[in-house]
Amino acid sequence: MDASEIVFDADSATQTLSSPIATLRLEATNIRRERTGIHARVCVYSGGNITYDQFNLDRREDRLRLTKDAWGKEGDLVKVAVPLLDLGRAVDIFCAAIFRDWEASQYTGEYVTGMKRAPGNRFLLRPYCLRDGGTIFFAPGGSGKSWLFVLMALSIQHGLKLFPVNQTDIYLVNLERSADSLKHRVAVAKDVLGLSADAGLYMLNARGQSLSHLTPSIRHGLSKLRNPHLMVDSLSRSGAGSMVADDTSNAIIDTLSQLSPGWSVIGHTPRPAPGQQADHVYGSVMFENGEDIGVQLASERRGNTLGISLTVRKVNDGPFPPVAYYMLSFSEPDENGESDLNGFRTSSAREFPELASLGTKNVAERLKDYAEAEGRINPSGAAKDLDANRGYINSLLRGPDYQPDGPPDKDSKQWYIRRFPS
Repeated sequence: MDASEIVFDADSATQTLSSPIATLRLEATNIRRERTGIHARVCVYSGGNITYDQFNLDRREDRLRLTKDAWGKEGDLVKVAVPLLDLGRAVDIFCAAIFRDWEASQYTGEYVTGMKRAPGNRFLLRPYCLRDGGTIFFAPGGSGKSWLFVLMALSIQHGLKLFPVNQTDIYLVNLERSADSLKHRVAVAKDVLGLSADAGLYMLNARGQSLSHLTPSIRHGLSKLRNPHLMVDSLSRSGAGSMVADDTSNAIIDTLSQLSPGWSVIGHTPRPAPGQQADHVYGSVMFENGEDIGVQLASERRGNTLGISLTVRKVNDGPFPPVAYYMLSFSEPDENGESDLNGFRTSSAREFPELASLGTKNVAERLKDYAEAEGRINPSGAAKDLDANRGYINSLLRGPDYQPDGPPDKDSKQWYIRRFPS
């Protein structure tokens, strides 16, 4: 039995086995590394027969069971041409090659002399959505972020100049709301933006599904588009586990980056203290470490209008832009009590003074004020009082602006004080 060379793709591998009597094809899809090893869905195709299973490729028992099931479906002639032992050996070699070569085939080192970006080509929507990088927009629920997300997506998809954009395809993954709800919002937003009836968005509606389970479907959808930018609503519905666990946040960021070089997602915030806006996304500090740009969205409602401010809290490469203000207006409720978006434009701090005064200080600035007021502080107490991420507070306290105030106390708490220039 002759075996062809194994052909690897991003998350798949295929090989053809040939004899004078029969031709079989081995295929592994959704190949991924998990905590216990490399897993995949392995299929054996032969004529009209197909046998498949999903398992850890390192498990001999699973490979043997798949082989026996596939061989048992064959006719007597094929069983003579391809003995069970030969098929089992071929499946073992196929799975072993995935172990040996699949990860190595994904990336290749190269000698790089550098290449400058074309001017004005870094952003798809300046200064928030990157062509090659990840952005997290975060805000409390009900603050207008999903409406803004749809307006931004349509602007990038159709090259509208309400925002400074570079036009490209958008692939919007909706984990947050029903398909009908999002389709309605797209239709309403199109009217507000003056788009034609046939204008739209590429989207995947999968409310209640997890990002990890949808990875093959998302990758397939992205592959059909031209230089697509991935947008996900929302991070909180990714279904990967506890959002405060570092492993969960790292897995989500890695999944997004593997799917698309450029992505933007919506996140929620922890419950803020009265009169404040939480200035970080809910969950592990690894979300902040993994994003290239972090954008805090705050809102203020006045009658049928909603003022929105966008404050960049983190940027990896470049200056911090000024706070931007926008206004969404809504119709009067109809006889069913329903109201829809009917206007969107840029705004200013003068139109929404309360909005302008919220969240004007980031965590680092608030920590300095807190340390000056308290005298000596510890990470857990500061994180609780400021409603901030403890890991991030810890990293700030270990920085140049603070110094330990003696050794840890009897409760193993390390106390810190402000370090002032001498």
